Amino acid sequence: MHNSVKSDNRAGLRLRRVVAGIVARAGDDLDRIQVNPVAAIHAFRRRMKKLRSVLLLAGDRVPAAAMTELKRHIRRLKRSFGSRRDLDATASLAADIGGVTLVRSLGRPPRNRNAPQLSGHRRDLRCLMVLLEQLPCGDVTCDDVARSFARACRKAVKAWRLAAASPDARNLHEWRKRLKTVCFQLLFLHPHGARMRRMFDVADRSGHWLGQINDLEMLSRCLSGKRTTVDKRARSRINHRKAELTRKALRAGRALDRKEATAGMRKLVRRRLRSL
Repeated sequence: MHNSVKSDNRAGLRLRRVVAGIVARAGDDLDRIQVNPVAAIHAFRRRMKKLRSVLLLAGDRVPAAAMTELKRHIRRLKRSFGSRRDLDATASLAADIGGVTLVRSLGRPPRNRNAPQLSGHRRDLRCLMVLLEQLPCGDVTCDDVARSFARACRKAVKAWRLAAASPDARNLHEWRKRLKTVCFQLLFLHPHGARMRRMFDVADRSGHWLGQINDLEMLSRCLSGKRTTVDKRARSRINHRKAELTRKALRAGRALDRKEATAGMRKLVRRRLRSL
């Protein structure tokens, strides 16, 4: 009994430690924005997504009202840089597909090139840290984490099935979000053993391709209504690349829908947590 309690406490303490580390590194990302805004903004948004995914592992141990408030703060911080990140990604992709001519066709980005003012972001990050410190992480057990991870896997499989049946932009984007949750939760578990490493590889690879599809969708919307020869060629290349990436992602994701991929995963996660 004593060993079981100790192992369960270890899971909760690890959750608290990882969450605090994510927020601390997000603060470092804000410091780097003045020097390298593109890389720092990407890292900051990625950390907010990782924070949300890791918090979901606490399951029902976190009261619903507290989790809703946390998600609201995380979403606001992540979206605060969303437009800037999208513009940077679109410009980079346009240069890759159509070169300088296509970049010029898009027009000048409607944003200030100066680094953003960050006082509000730092304040919101401090508020988020206060909320996180109030969470009952010590009550989170290995079973809670295992159940939550199994739930995330089921949602990812369900999203894959919807995307495979109807691979439109909405379904692919929803599947991508579910895969990100699985990836970040696997990173929390330090994937060990063939099955967990294979699951991470499939989710990470498919998520990367789906991210490229999402950027292509944004570029396609930017070109909507344009009629020049350059834009028409670019749209053709975009559609071809999207179709190719969609086939690759769906083919790889099929591995997650096999019974042997997720069978006994809760037991595997509990064993992994108790070895950390």
